[in-house]
Amino acid sequence: MKSRIARLAAIVSIVALSPGLVAIGADAPEAPPLRTRAEVVAALGTTIEKNAILFGSVPGKDAGELKPIKIVLLAGKKDHGPGEHDYPAWQAKWGPMFAKLPGVTVENAFGWPSEQQWREANLVIAYYWNHEWSDEQLRQLDDYQARGGGLVSLHAASIHDRDGEVLAKRLGMAFEQPKMKWRHGELDLELGMSRFPEVNRLTRTFPRATSFHDETYWLATKSDRGVHIIASAKEDGEWQPMLWTYETDGKGRVFGCVLGHYSWTFDDPLFRLIVLRSAAWAADQPLERFQSLATDGVKFAESDKH
Repeated sequence: MKSRIARLAAIVSIVALSPGLVAIGADAPEAPPLRTRAEVVAALGTTIEKNAILFGSVPGKDAGELKPIKIVLLAGKKDHGPGEHDYPAWQAKWGPMFAKLPGVTVENAFGWPSEQQWREANLVIAYYWNHEWSDEQLRQLDDYQARGGGLVSLHAASIHDRDGEVLAKRLGMAFEQPKMKWRHGELDLELGMSRFPEVNRLTRTFPRATSFHDETYWLATKSDRGVHIIASAKEDGEWQPMLWTYETDGKGRVFGCVLGHYSWTFDDPLFRLIVLRSAAWAADQPLERFQSLATDGVKFAESDKH
C-alpha cells in the first residue's frame, strides 16, 4: 500500500508534463522575477508615463486617421495545471484591455469564431489548443486570410494533432504531435534575427537577448516560403524558431509565438510589447497602435519602486 502511495505521489509531483495532460494536484512553479522599470523603458523606447499617455494613439497621426478595427479573441477550454494554458483567464483579461483603446471593438469566441466574426474581424488572436482543425474550419480561415485578415497564433494555437503541414500552410509554422519536442523552464530569446528591416522593427528596441520563463516548442513543420524568423532560442544545441511572421499567398498576415504556456507571461510587459506590436503588424496597422497596453496594470520589481 505504501509503495502505491509513493508511486502516485511521484507521478503527481512531475512538473514537465506532456502537452494535453492536466497537472492534477501539482503546484504551479514559482513565477519569475518581475521586470524592472529600466528594462521596460529601454524596450519601449520611451518612459512608462509617456507610454501610458500614448493610449491607442500613434505619434504623428491624428485619431481620425486610424481606421476602426475589430478584434476577435479566440480561446478554448483550459487543458493544463494551475497557471498553465489558462485560455479563458487570458481572454477575460485581454478583452477589456483592448476595449479601452479608441477605435477598437473586441469580441470573444470560444472554441471557434462564428462565420460572422470571421467575416467582420480585422484581427483574430488565437490562444487555445484546437484538437479538431476540421475542413470547415480550415475553409473559414482560408477565406479570412484571402481577404487580408490578420492572425496572431499564441503557444498551443500552432499545434495540429495529426498534420503539421496543413497548419503550416496557414500559419507559416506549426507543431505536430507526436513529432514536436518541448521544455518548460528558463530561456534566452535571441531577437532581431530577421534579415528584413520591416520585421526587425517589431523588436527594434529590445536587447539582443531577453530572458523568459516559459515553454519552448521545436521541430516545427515550416512553410517553404514567406516565413521570417524574428526570435529563436537554443534547444538541443541548435537555434529553434520561437517568434515568426508569415504572409500568405493572399493578403493575410500572421504572427506566430511559441511562448505563452504560463499565465504570468501574459502579464510580462516585454512579452506584451512584442505581441502587441506584432498584432498591429498582422492587422496592417501602425506598430504603436496597441503599444500603450504593454504596461497597463502591470507590476514592477519591488526594489524598483520610487
